[in-house]
Amino acid sequence: MLCKLKRSAKSSVIMLIAGIVLAAFGLLKQFTLPETAHVMSRLMGMFFGLGSAFVGISAIHLIQLKISSPEKLKWRQIEEKDERNIQITRIAYTIASISASIMFAGLVFLFTAMGSIKESYICLVALLIQSSIFLISYGYYKKKM
Repeated sequence: MLCKLKRSAKSSVIMLIAGIVLAAFGLLKQFTLPETAHVMSRLMGMFFGLGSAFVGISAIHLIQLKISSPEKLKWRQIEEKDERNIQITRIAYTIASISASIMFAGLVFLFTAMGSIKESYICLVALLIQSSIFLISYGYYKKKM
């Protein structure tokens, strides 16, 4: 479950490397594109932004791991495994999932009303994938528990 994922130095280093690769790819590819390639230029900007965000987040996490005292790290680890915090995280994920489902359904109707059939199908497929993942995971955990 996502609420039980461990935030370790190893995962932060992997995220840092992925961020550097994404940012470098976006930046280097941006300079090699012709000026008429506006869509690809935007996409490379998104790669650069995502990579920069990964670098920033992982660097902050690694710095926090280095400067925090062992007692504080132990307290934070106990706090992350606390059942109350796990339950709060699950509730927040549930609310986010329901909100995303409502948003996707609304976008399907909006795009259909606007006549943008391609975009409507994209949102519909995203909604169906999200619903399928929910049903599969619900069935799996119902059998497991």
